[in-house]
Amino acid sequence: MTEILNELSELVYISDLETYDLLFMNTAGKKNFGVSEKQDLCGKKCYEVLQRRTKPCPFCTNSKLSFNGVYEWNFFNPVTKRNYMLKDKLIPWKDGRPVRMEIALDISDIMLKHRELEKSFTMEHFINKCLRILHRSCPMDRNIQDILSATGEFFQSIKA
Repeated sequence: MTEILNELSELVYISDLETYDLLFMNTAGKKNFGVSEKQDLCGKKCYEVLQRRTKPCPFCTNSKLSFNGVYEWNFFNPVTKRNYMLKDKLIPWKDGRPVRMEIALDISDIMLKHRELEKSFTMEHFINKCLRILHRSCPMDRNIQDILSATGEFFQSIKA
């Protein structure tokens, strides 16, 4: 199984539920977290390698995991400075004990595109509002005042 996981482009790691010891990390995971391909992770804690922490993460999802379902969540990792969609699941390890498997898909580029799209929609909405004001049958000086007011509101809203 680890041979197959090693070939994935997604980041994959497996850790002990009780000790947090890393049992496996694929090539993509090692590359993203600055771990040498040849480095032995035996004895390293997941929170040390993945989060550069000295104790278990306060947001650890171990208590939410099961064999039947996948726990999915998003997280910004301050070590890699990337956003991930995470899929966590309990799986049986070689010796039969339950272990945590996490698959992380880097969604940073998708989130950046999403933010850019939101900005475009916000700007388009503002421009349409101004065009509607200009096409009113009110006196032009009133329309200009309303556009200036709308412009102030717009810049306040994007500043917040």
